[in-house]
Amino acid sequence: MTSADSLQDTYARLLVHAEPERGYPLWFPEPGTRLPPTYLHEGVRIGDVGIVTPDGNFNVFFNICLPGNHPLHHRYGVPDGFRQVALSEKDVEIVEDPKYRGCMVTTQCSPKRNIHIKVTGANPNVVTVKGNEARSVAKAAILALPSGVDKHDLLDTSVFQKEAIRMGKAWYEFALKSLGRTTVGHDSLYLITGYHKAPTWSLAAFHNPSAIWTVDVQYTGNGDVMVTDPWGRVGVSPSPIRFDGRKDHTIAVRGFKIAIREKTFRSLLPSCTGKGFLSQIVPPSLHYRPPMSKGRFHKLYHPLDGINSMLLEQARHCDTVVTHDDIWKDIVHELPSNCRRLRDMMAVIKKKGYALSSNAGCAYLTKRKADNPGCTVPRVKPEVADLAFIVREKERKQLEHTDTEKNEDVGEQKNEEKVEEQKDEKPGEQKDEEVVGEQQDGEELGKQRYKEEVGEQEKEEGLGEEQNEGETGKQKNEEETGEYGAGEEAGESEKENADHENVDTNEDSSDADVSITPM
Repeated sequence: MTSADSLQDTYARLLVHAEPERGYPLWFPEPGTRLPPTYLHEGVRIGDVGIVTPDGNFNVFFNICLPGNHPLHHRYGVPDGFRQVALSEKDVEIVEDPKYRGCMVTTQCSPKRNIHIKVTGANPNVVTVKGNEARSVAKAAILALPSGVDKHDLLDTSVFQKEAIRMGKAWYEFALKSLGRTTVGHDSLYLITGYHKAPTWSLAAFHNPSAIWTVDVQYTGNGDVMVTDPWGRVGVSPSPIRFDGRKDHTIAVRGFKIAIREKTFRSLLPSCTGKGFLSQIVPPSLHYRPPMSKGRFHKLYHPLDGINSMLLEQARHCDTVVTHDDIWKDIVHELPSNCRRLRDMMAVIKKKGYALSSNAGCAYLTKRKADNPGCTVPRVKPEVADLAFIVREKERKQLEHTDTEKNEDVGEQKNEEKVEEQKDEKPGEQKDEEVVGEQQDGEELGKQRYKEEVGEQEKEEGLGEEQNEGETGKQKNEEETGEYGAGEEAGESEKENADHENVDTNEDSSDADVSITPM
């Protein structure tokens, strides 16, 4: 192989299938030379936004976790609408794995073309990936890590996802217009959420040998790795040996892959025709040239690029799409061998419980289980799954049979209760009729008694009237007799008064000087 870009392709295609949990491997792990001195000390960081170059290096544009006035942003600034996402040490998980010795992966498609990797002095992860049987191609990739590796991961990636959804299109515009990176593809932006770093490393890639090759990988006692190719050439730890133990070489990156529609992407390109300001500051060498499979500009392989393309086809109302490397890690072992069709890949994504969602013109995948988005369904053997299904069916049928019996018992009980209620209702009606009859008899007796009482009262009133009439007659007779007697008495009294008057007249004439003194 003569071009570095094809080496990156071969290296990445094999390792993303062999160790998908480590993310996307980089052919050149060293920090970029254009970074500020303060950034070179650490290399790739969580929050970096950039691209993987055809040479296999990560090119940083800006970092969403750093302030706008950070030295990284002094030269080109930050995109419009930039908002810092501040992180603390508690937001990042760091796991040291000094015993991890790397990965050796090969693929075989033809008995005449094969690569054997012989490892001595260590126990790295050795994986064989099945290739395309329709093509006579053999590949191999070697990643040797004699001093182990450190793993850094953002614990909660949802904040970064929201920022990528909000700013994805603006980040492409910033890369095209402010940075002049018109050679980038419409699906190349990366937002880093994790990485693996190592102080020393050794890597290699082989593609399409003409015969059966054997590659020797030997881990030495002093921490070096010797790789001997089929021509007898020996490479000893090509990375610089760091005596300070600082791990700033990025072996693999993980994060959100951001893509936009090609039509939208082209609308963001600066216009270089005419005599405008942009035609003067953007040289012709930076005119947009889309990545090609052959020639100088090569489109790098990434497993998420095909997924993003399919998601944009399904979500036609969206211009951007955001997908994380964890989705590839979750589905890669469920894919059929030599899966070439995107439809098969989308079927596995759906089977794993992912659903297509959209927000603010951006498509993304979410787990259907909203109560615990971080949980994954454990993988079990088919025979165990079949046995579990049979047990569940038996339990379901038993429950249905039990429920049917309960319903029948309840129905019989209800029928008995209805019969008893009807029996209870008949004596009650008879009692009501008896009560009504007694009430009617009582009313008739009452009426009869009332008539008798009224008759007696009328008789008493008649007798009373007769008595009153008799008494009235007696009284009249007595009054008449009284009046007659009174008349006689009045006549006698008048006679007596006349006699007294005669006597008084005689007295007054004799006693005329007598005076009367008041009492």
